[in-house]
Order: sequence, then C-alpha cells, then structure tokens
Amino acid sequence: PWLKAEYGTSVAFGIPGILMFIATIWFWMGRKTFVHIQPRPGGKTGLYDALSGSLLFMGFIGLPMFFTSILSPAAFWATMAGCIIAGLAIFNQRQKIEADDGFLAITFHAIAATLRGDNKDNTSRDTSRESLESHWLFGATAKKFSAETTEGPIAVVRIISVFFLVSVFWALFDQHSSSWIRQAKQMDLHLDIMGGIDMLPSQIGALNPLMVMALIPFNNWLLYPAINKTGFILTPLRKMTIGMLMAAAGFAIVALIQEAIEAVPDGGEKISVAWQILPYFVMTQAEVMVSITGLEFAYTQAPARMKSTIMGFWLLCVAFGSKLVAIMSGVEGMSLSQFFWFFAGLMVVAAIGFGVRASFYRYRDYSQ
Repeated sequence: PWLKAEYGTSVAFGIPGILMFIATIWFWMGRKTFVHIQPRPGGKTGLYDALSGSLLFMGFIGLPMFFTSILSPAAFWATMAGCIIAGLAIFNQRQKIEADDGFLAITFHAIAATLRGDNKDNTSRDTSRESLESHWLFGATAKKFSAETTEGPIAVVRIISVFFLVSVFWALFDQHSSSWIRQAKQMDLHLDIMGGIDMLPSQIGALNPLMVMALIPFNNWLLYPAINKTGFILTPLRKMTIGMLMAAAGFAIVALIQEAIEAVPDGGEKISVAWQILPYFVMTQAEVMVSITGLEFAYTQAPARMKSTIMGFWLLCVAFGSKLVAIMSGVEGMSLSQFFWFFAGLMVVAAIGFGVRASFYRYRDYSQ
C-alpha cells in the first residue's frame, strides 16, 4: 500500500513480481532435494483425466457460479450442456483406454448401478469397509472395484458434508481485505506511536500474517495443551467449531465499531483505527483454528488417492464463501453495520450446524 501511494501502481505490482521471480528461482534450486512422484496416470490417459474433470466441473459448478451474469441465458445453457456432454464423452473415451477407479469413475458407476437396480436388494447404510458390499448405493461398486477402493469417494463425500458450512467462515475471513478496509477509511488513521504514524486503510491488514505467526506456536505449545488438561479434548472438528464461533464474535466487534462510527456526527472526532486491532486478533485466532486445522483434518481423513480431490473441494468451499460475499454486496439499502451483523448472525447459525454435524462424524486415519 505504501509503494502504491508513493510511487504508483506499476511499482506496487512490479516489486512483488520481482520477489516472486526470486522465490521461483529459489524453489527451482531445491529441485534435487524434493521427493518426485510421477503423475498417475500420465501421458494421454492423464490428459483425458484433466480435460474431462475440468469440463465437468465447469458444466456443473464453474459456469453456474461465475458466468450467469456474463452470458445470455441461451449461451449459458448451451455452454453448460456442451461442457457436460464433452466431459462425459472424454471420460468415456478415457475408460476405453484404461478403466479408472478414481473419484468420478466410482461415483458414476455407483449411480448407474443403482439406476439399473443392481443394488435393489442391498439395504445397509454402513459405509465401513466390511459392509460396503451390502450398501444400498455402493454395493455393486464395491464388488467390482473392491471395498478399499470404493471407500475413497465415500470418504470424500463424508468430508464434504463437514466442509460445506466452512464456506461461511471464508465469506467472513476474506472481508478483511474488502469491507474492513471500507471501515478503516472512515476512521482516524493517525496512531500516536513512534512519533506518530499516519496509516493507510489497506495497511492494517498486515496485522493478519504477523498474528498468524505468533498464534500458531502459542496455540500448539500453550493454549491447546492447557485446554486438553481440563478434560475437554480439542479434536479437529471441535477446534473448527470454536474457531467459527470466534469468527462470529470478530464480526460482532466490527459491527459494534461500525455502529460507533455511524453515530459520530458530521465534523465530530473520528474513531481511532487502533480499535480494529481487536477484531483482527479474534479473526486471526479463528483462522488458525479453522483453516490450518481444516487442512490437517482433510489430509488425515482422506485416503492417499483422494487427497488432491479433497484439496480441490476445500478450495471450492473458499470460492463459495467469496461468491456469498459478492451476492450480499449487491443488496441495496444495507448499511455497513447491518452488513457486518448479517454475517455475524449467519456465522453463528453455520457454526451451530457445523458443530451438530461434527458430533456425528466418525474419524478415520489415512495419514501417510
């Protein structure tokens, strides 16, 4: 932000670009020390996997999320149908080369087998490996691909059912680089430290990475062990539930600050931007408990072949959160304080729903 204010946009973008180039060289220098895992499958089959997966994603998720306001209705439905048909055609061609047993293949086979009636005599709802062959949806698939292989997509669906409500957290978290800056612009940006500093609204966000690096060791070495000693064991999903409630508290604080700003009469003394330090601290603690824990949870709960699939769905939850903010930002007549209160309330509802779902989750350990 300081570079942009002093030297313009070109320098502000140019210097991070140079630093990224240096980082890329640094990364490349370590190429001989990394563990190299060859793509599976590679070559033409791998290319078909990438193409079919990308086209199906665009048809079912990408286009509805991001292109409804860009394309005309006729163009949207035609493009959507084209992506789905092309994706299925390429996937079918890929299966002819070599039968796949990945997420899409098992999911498609399970749906097709159920529609054909291959699972009509199966009634089991138990998705444990021992009972999969009698499962109402995956029974025929487990018999064809093996129970161990079929368990992978089931684990993905199980984790997605937990992750879905985390999208609301990301809707809140990413606002420290948007609506929180809008709030900072309405505040007194002068800080009486180091002889007096005049901050830029977008500089306050630098608190987040600084606090992250301080809170990670504090939580791991002091806070979490102290809480566990009380008998309340902080499982990953409990950490995430608490973190989501803290995110709601952070937005409640921001909403109260905004109400105080809106109550200041014209020409009155502005609220100091130092008040934003408190919600930044609360929100960063929430980030550490939700984001880092969520990634760890996803990695340990997904079989080896499903880890990249789970990472894709995790990032999709982040995208859903951003989409939610974009939708709410288009609502007219909503003040900034009302905007903050809406998300605080939505986060409470999502946290409660997440906690209820988490209480029924059965942990599986697939860590490598």
